[in-house]
Amino acid sequence: MGDYIGDSTRAEIRYARSLGKPVRFTHPAVDPDPVSLPLVPYKLVIPGFERAVTLPAIEPAPGLFVYELPLEHREGDSVANPWRLGHHSGKALAAFPSEDDALRAAREVANLADWTRPADDLRADADFDLERYFLRMEVRTNGLFILGTREGTR
Repeated sequence: MGDYIGDSTRAEIRYARSLGKPVRFTHPAVDPDPVSLPLVPYKLVIPGFERAVTLPAIEPAPGLFVYELPLEHREGDSVANPWRLGHHSGKALAAFPSEDDALRAAREVANLADWTRPADDLRADADFDLERYFLRMEVRTNGLFILGTREGTR
């Protein structure tokens, strides 16, 4: 009920779609099928590199992007957690083991802020509940926080 879709229901949705059956949602924003979301170009800012890297991404909520970190930029925790939830500024917010995990996290935090705003504006906004953001990410997702220019664990 509401905006939660568990793994079993997610599998049923994919199975129904594989049979060509129509699937409708009372809350369309929770559609777990990333195939239904178009790929868009995303400029990823990687600390230590002069140029941003443009790669395909999914925008599950305005201003939030899900993408897979390119192989040549994976090291440490990035190897097991190559999927990212990123801000439209090109900065990564969190790392995940799967695309589904990253999409689920985007849906968890989508309503916490206007993610289309510049990153510096969000940081300076006294009304942005950073504690609530961290709590949702930590309790409801399977991700690792990316803090500043270095990756951090939750």
